Amino acid sequence: MSKKNKINIEEIKKQYVELSPLLIKFNEQLISVIEALLDENEVKLGFPIKGRVKTLDSLISKVESGKFSIKKSIQEVQDLSGCRIILLFKRDIEKIVKILSEHFDLKKSYNTQDKLQDDQFGYRSIHCIVGFPKSWLSVPIYSSFDGLTTEIQIRTLSQHNWAEFSHILSYSSEDVLPKSFNRSIGRVSALLEIVDFEFERLLSERENYIDFKEKQKSSLELDEEVLIKILDSKIPKKYKIGNENISGIVSVLKKGNILKALELENIIDLHLQSAIQLDNKICNLIIEDNNESQFILVDEIEFSTARFEEIKNNKGYHNQIGMLQLIFQKRKKIDSL
Repeated sequence: MSKKNKINIEEIKKQYVELSPLLIKFNEQLISVIEALLDENEVKLGFPIKGRVKTLDSLISKVESGKFSIKKSIQEVQDLSGCRIILLFKRDIEKIVKILSEHFDLKKSYNTQDKLQDDQFGYRSIHCIVGFPKSWLSVPIYSSFDGLTTEIQIRTLSQHNWAEFSHILSYSSEDVLPKSFNRSIGRVSALLEIVDFEFERLLSERENYIDFKEKQKSSLELDEEVLIKILDSKIPKKYKIGNENISGIVSVLKKGNILKALELENIIDLHLQSAIQLDNKICNLIIEDNNESQFILVDEIEFSTARFEEIKNNKGYHNQIGMLQLIFQKRKKIDSL
């Protein structure tokens, strides 16, 4: 292409100065949206998302090296704006690409690993070129971003470590390095790739173990030992007061057809906060009474003030079994509605 079909360096500088403030706003707004989407989809990040606008020197260097030819506008350079998403787990890469394709105008995506041979190790990252969708550009906050794009690099923490490491060692100039040095770099790259696979394997093992424990729990029969563990794990420690009739309550639960540990845990989870609120109400009224009365009245029920000192020291009015009874009272009221 002849020079007359390209804009000159002075024109590039002029356009850059005019456009860069808008690029900064565009980059910030896009990152804000992406962060909200990743949070909504519970994607775990290795680091906060980092954005940048390409420097003028970098842009000029790219043009002068012949890597890119600008015909009319620097907006032809799709990575003027960029951001990097660094993940803990490799499995989330595909999830993010899917999120980007659903919520943005995804113009292009590619995997740098596709450039590697089967027996090669090296820089691995997914690159996506995106802009705001046309439907968003009618909204005032996005309207000025029409025609702007950003390059989003998506990689794992291990892949990021490799990218930074290889950049420091000028890995792109491997032809001037000794063969033994290149082999060492290849080994490091391979080890970091193994780290990603091992993280995935450990995550899968953890998920499988949790599923297994949940299945075990769902079939676990309710008995005295199991009930004690449930009460200790579910009901706050301040309600562990005095001797409790564990065997008696197990019999009552079984008569009520509560036979499995998981079923009881689910009931406690649903109604515990309501029971705590009622117990707190009773305790507050006893403290306000300041030991002047033998009983206080709550919801037309009399409660003894005999444990005033303990309650004043942040003990509950009810013990664990008492809290369990409150829970079932709350459940009975809801079931009867």
